[in-house]
Amino acid sequence: MPTHSKFNIKLFLQKILICLSVLTIIPNASAQVWATATSKHRTDDRVIVFRYLKEFKNGYDVTQYPDRVILTWTYFGNKGMPSKDERVKMDKLEDTLQPLLDKNNLATLTIVSTGNNVREWKYYARSGDSFKHALDLVLKEFSDLSLEFQSSRDPEWTAYKSFKATVKE
Repeated sequence: MPTHSKFNIKLFLQKILICLSVLTIIPNASAQVWATATSKHRTDDRVIVFRYLKEFKNGYDVTQYPDRVILTWTYFGNKGMPSKDERVKMDKLEDTLQPLLDKNNLATLTIVSTGNNVREWKYYARSGDSFKHALDLVLKEFSDLSLEFQSSRDPEWTAYKSFKATVKE
């Protein structure tokens, strides 16, 4: 007759909890914290929704990203907001571009605003040219998309700091 060893469920669960706590600690040590804010137009009740980077990863060096890049997607939507299909396309563009930027350490997304028939992504990049090259690679998958691209020097992150100063928490 085969023998069975006793399974110690309490010890097993303790080991799992230890592993889970280690897995939880590691990502949080370098987590980015995002927040949202809204702005409502006084006369027409249109809203602009902002998603912005509230806190950076530990050790993040903003001096490595002196160029501000703005991508603008113009659309026509109900009360200035995109349709569901348009939002799906916008999310797909962002989700396709971000891993390429992260992999090559090219840029950091700092603010996304949606409303008034415009979606804007604001990044800080190592260089506007390297960002544009990565964007061009991604846009091959989005042949029917027309984005406006702007790049300018902002080594002090003035535009980002100015936005954050206007947010009421």
